[in-house]
Amino acid sequence: MSFVLSSGLDPLMVLGVVPPPLPQEQGHTQEQGHAQEKEPGRGRLLWLAGAFGLAILAVGVGLVVLLTGADEASDKPSIAAAALDEEKSVDQADEQGAPTADLEQVDERSTPSQPLPTWSVLHPDKPLPSVDAEKLPVDMFNVALTGECSGEARKGKSKGISLQVVGEAANKFGDVIHRATVTGLLYLDFSDEVVILRASSGNGFREDIGSDKPWEQDGAERFVVFTREVDPIYCRYEPREAIAAIHLSVETPLGSTYEGVVWSAPIDWSMIKGTPVDETASLLLAGKAKSELTSETLSPQMEVHLTRVHRGKALLDLEGQLLGWADLIYLQLKSGQPPKSLESKPTDTLSFERGTTTVTLRGFQQQASTVQAEVSVTNNGEKPLTCDFKSLFLLSTTTTSQVVLDDTMLAACQAKIAPATTISGRVSFALDTGAPLALGFRKGEVRTLHL
Repeated sequence: MSFVLSSGLDPLMVLGVVPPPLPQEQGHTQEQGHAQEKEPGRGRLLWLAGAFGLAILAVGVGLVVLLTGADEASDKPSIAAAALDEEKSVDQADEQGAPTADLEQVDERSTPSQPLPTWSVLHPDKPLPSVDAEKLPVDMFNVALTGECSGEARKGKSKGISLQVVGEAANKFGDVIHRATVTGLLYLDFSDEVVILRASSGNGFREDIGSDKPWEQDGAERFVVFTREVDPIYCRYEPREAIAAIHLSVETPLGSTYEGVVWSAPIDWSMIKGTPVDETASLLLAGKAKSELTSETLSPQMEVHLTRVHRGKALLDLEGQLLGWADLIYLQLKSGQPPKSLESKPTDTLSFERGTTTVTLRGFQQQASTVQAEVSVTNNGEKPLTCDFKSLFLLSTTTTSQVVLDDTMLAACQAKIAPATTISGRVSFALDTGAPLALGFRKGEVRTLHL
């Protein structure tokens, strides 16, 4: 800290480091001045005493200022430190999904002539279609929640839950569009303190729209968007409201623009845990069902029935025969809306007729990474039979697993079952990280399993 002296004296002089020059009285000669320097008079002694007093006073004032400044510095962080703390709080809020700063979240995309959408981090608005949304109507193919909940990652941290939307938008804008961006939005209202909004990044359209390939009037463009993940801890909670939405930002060569939400719908948060549904869909691509239930090739536009949805997968049924699970991204839902959960009771008993034997499973329990049940086998024939569980399996969203017999059932199956006799024990199936979907016999009956 420095001081400006009104007297014009050097500050070092005030502190007594350098003696001040002597004033010359009018009428004195140079020799008289030298004589006065050799024999300082009483006036100079008084002046030096006064200067020494001022020096002591200045030192005292300086110490007080330094001590006061130190106290203030300890109580008030610097501007740089405050900015760093604010940045950390925003980063933590973004990771936890509970915003703590009134800032704006800006998408990373950069188009000089087209402003990017911004979303309030602290108080995100509910994404509802604007009044001009009919200029860009959207045909929704499928909507799903994908990702990992806490503890599900094979390596490292769990990613969290993301919204996946596949659809097609039509240009009813009245002109060609040469700049366009589509953004997916996931809105979750958990409490008065925690409202989360996650947006997708990137262009979003399957093919880039630009001057070389504009979006023609009355034409349609397909898009696929994945939002940023929500913290996996929120799998434990049920939001008061969950909304999936599509936001479009477009511009024509003549300067007409549009920016706003063009489609939104409630989304069932229970899809992250698996839920029964009753939906009809057609296949967007040819392929085979990813299971050991059938080897039938599925052709494009083939209509199938969805009986269960778990994250981004669906259990397919074709004319009463379960085909296995398929990724929702390859299906076009007939309703054009997110799948709706059906109320269903947990499965109590599943019974299968296998020749002259009846196999019954009951009391299903899901424990950690296994599904367990009581099992009984009844010989309805007239001859002794051996029980055969080699083809009994559990279908989950991630894989199929073979049955494992407990010691009691294993010992009973090693001997033949007499006619009109029932043996019983327990069985289990490995579940890994998926959710159970169905249980049955290969090349035989397969039943949907609700736990």
